Amino acid sequence: MGGKRRYVQRKVSRDNNIEDVEYDQEKTPSSKPLFKPGITGFLITANNENNAKREALLLFNQVILNSYYFIENENETVASSSNDPLDLVANECENLKHKEKTFRLVATKCRNYIFIQSLVPPVEILKQVFEKLLTSEQKIRYCLRCYPILASCHSNLDNFKSSFEKTFTSILNEMAGDRVKFELSVKVRSHPGNKKEIYEYINTLVSEAFPNWVHCHKEYEFKVLFYFMRNVCMMSFLENDKKYKKYNLNAF
Repeated sequence: MGGKRRYVQRKVSRDNNIEDVEYDQEKTPSSKPLFKPGITGFLITANNENNAKREALLLFNQVILNSYYFIENENETVASSSNDPLDLVANECENLKHKEKTFRLVATKCRNYIFIQSLVPPVEILKQVFEKLLTSEQKIRYCLRCYPILASCHSNLDNFKSSFEKTFTSILNEMAGDRVKFELSVKVRSHPGNKKEIYEYINTLVSEAFPNWVHCHKEYEFKVLFYFMRNVCMMSFLENDKKYKKYNLNAF
């Protein structure tokens, strides 16, 4: 439900007296999802937010349209009993009417930061995006760095340990497997915490959870990124970090 927002407008009357006129205006509920703990998708830095939003959505939707991977995993009933192409297209169009948008913009309220919520695996999407950029002449103009956000939680360090154990440990186990050389990166934006203290705290948690992993700054096999922004801590798992130029879309 949208409430009311009170405005004050200064006007000059006919006798040249200045008057402050108050009036109410109905708030329009935002259609964008809230930037909150639990969200997954893509965190993008940009030098022109509006153009970067359009560019990113176009880029991600092109991957969906050109890939059978997502169609097969999203809808196992594609193999219909009918072999008529027209029937298959009609069924797919009917399914799309009842589906949520695959990608949705989320208001971050942080300048030059864009978040796009995704209903499909963000790691696989970005992998295809970067592989295409490596082999084509396509240029990215407005999007800068783009990170796949696999999980998120409240950024309050008092509760972070339990969130790390519940939310992040299982994902890191699944993504990393037996590999041991890793790089830890912590970024803090629009957050009151001290970056150095946060980094040391997370480094301790990771070392305790994965004692066989070796922290390596140069010859690492993957990077684990924790991004603290406002009241949310986001985690990103970055493979091929050097090959993909530190996930900078604009560097290709």
